[in-house]
Amino acid sequence: MVKILNNHNRKNMTGQTFGRLTPIGPTEKREKNGSIIWRCQCLCGNVTEVSQSDLVSGNNVSCGCWKRDLGKNLYLKRRNVDGTCIEALERRALRSDNKTGHTGVSCSDGKYRASITFKGQRYGLGTFANLKDAVSVREWAKEMLHGRFLEEYYRAQAVSLSGGTIVPALEQLLKSVTAQQG
Repeated sequence: MVKILNNHNRKNMTGQTFGRLTPIGPTEKREKNGSIIWRCQCLCGNVTEVSQSDLVSGNNVSCGCWKRDLGKNLYLKRRNVDGTCIEALERRALRSDNKTGHTGVSCSDGKYRASITFKGQRYGLGTFANLKDAVSVREWAKEMLHGRFLEEYYRAQAVSLSGGTIVPALEQLLKSVTAQQG
């Protein structure tokens, strides 16, 4: 049941639940639009202040812990091997701000730069006078690094599923790829 606290049409939301938040009581603070700022207890134990309009609309459902938990769960669901996200290699999409039309190739001052990221490190592959050469080098590097890494990962997964061990094969691939980088 919603009670009117005073003649300013303020609703008593104390004890109601909005996502993970439960209002404890109103503060003297107001938003620019006049919405009351409520002191709220989150399920995780934190206390935070949220406007009544954000509570009612569902814009705020926690102290921030929900988003952190979501991020942790997403990270745990991804397949990461030695700092490399398998999903990122499998489904590499062109960024919306890419102007060359090719992943890992950018244009600056009329020259094309090719680069690739692997195991959390970005590697410059060179600067080229034309797009075709930059794309060619980038595709070669993609096949050498990402392609071989994925092949070994899938092979290792098959070995693992059959009861073998994946560690030696994966370690050997990482060593050979890293040695080629140097």
